[in-house]
Amino acid sequence: MPRFHLTFLLRQACEDGKSINQLVQDINDLSARNHGSGRVNRRFLRMLKDGCPTVGLTLEVAAAMTDYFRTIKLIQDDPLLLAYEALIDNLVRVPHVHFLYGAKPRPKERRVDVSRWDLDAGAHVLTAASRACARCEFHSEHVLWHSPASMQTVQAEPWLRVLDEDTHSVVSIGSPLASLSTEVMLARMFGVKPFQTPDAAAVSKLPFWYCWAPVIAEKFRSAFALTTVELSAQQKDIGARVRANQSHAFGLGDKVFEVTRTGKAWQMHGIVAAQRRPAGNLWLVVSGLAGPATCAAAKLVPDIRAMLPWQPHRISPVLWVPVIAHVKEGAANHARGDIRELDQVQFAGPTHLVTP
Repeated sequence: MPRFHLTFLLRQACEDGKSINQLVQDINDLSARNHGSGRVNRRFLRMLKDGCPTVGLTLEVAAAMTDYFRTIKLIQDDPLLLAYEALIDNLVRVPHVHFLYGAKPRPKERRVDVSRWDLDAGAHVLTAASRACARCEFHSEHVLWHSPASMQTVQAEPWLRVLDEDTHSVVSIGSPLASLSTEVMLARMFGVKPFQTPDAAAVSKLPFWYCWAPVIAEKFRSAFALTTVELSAQQKDIGARVRANQSHAFGLGDKVFEVTRTGKAWQMHGIVAAQRRPAGNLWLVVSGLAGPATCAAAKLVPDIRAMLPWQPHRISPVLWVPVIAHVKEGAANHARGDIRELDQVQFAGPTHLVTP
């Protein structure tokens, strides 16, 4: 349902520390100084902030409020009349946004490698975020890969300090297998211990899970990943193929989806998960079973329009939504290395809100 753009600006002003009473005084004082006729009262602002569909908005009042929000630099140009609340709006409500990319170190060459799918994924989110707010500063961090991993092995990492400070918005790109920051963020969001394979009781409570071929996962353990032992207990045939390194698997509720490691076309699943933190910042995880699914999930982030209830100094529920990527093999080109292409991207189910 669309809302007045002024509704989002009011919410932003309140989150920045303004009270409704102070906003009434400031808007009316500025309007009087500008010799305008628009005046607001407490009841009107509260109804508008709450998104009341029957609030009466005159041109004079809209002009007075627009002048005020331009004065305090929440907007630079005249806002659109109507807007939809989008997940991306929550991301840019703080001045700094950090993008975390899984990276594989190559010490001899003095470089690190980042997947081109992850870079494309980050670009989709960054483009939408920069359009939503021109005031934000965007940063990027490499999340160096090592396995087996534990909280002890990542204690000195710069990206973990960003999470521990918990004042900036953070976007983690990639699955737990691709980026260790995704494992830590998902674990904290859903209230489980990271880097530990879930037991049978925990598996039944997971909203989604991954199972990668052993040749890929090796010794890596995740709170959101099954080994072939747990998978075989649910799906014997799929478990056998994953154990033989022929497939990967993804679980969504009580459904198990298999993705073969060879072929000309695939359907890959992924998820987007988000939570507002106590300081008002947003943690956003974009995680696919493989690179193309991560990129597909990122492309859909700007289309996620759902209310994310939040109270200052408290964490919000976790919002998560599954996505599906239709992937095909492109024209043979050995120089490219990866010739997979995204063919179609869509949501694979409704948006969920989970209280940790």
